[in-house]
Amino acid sequence: RENFQQADKNDDRKLNPREFKAFINANAEDDIGRASMVRRFGAYDRAFARLDADKDGEITRAELLAARQQ
Repeated sequence: RENFQQADKNDDRKLNPREFKAFINANAEDDIGRASMVRRFGAYDRAFARLDADKDGEITRAELLAARQQ
């Protein structure tokens, strides 16, 4: 949650691709989920596309939580 808030630079409660990359890097540093693997392989775009369920070019906390449930 903290990493999401820190990455969300414009405080719109969504992550654009640039903010998402910062989010992944912060999670990788904290060893959260698969973030280290995404960073290691440079798969930011692929991960972003997978998580952006409504394909609006932004990722919400709800989309992140929904992906975790799968």
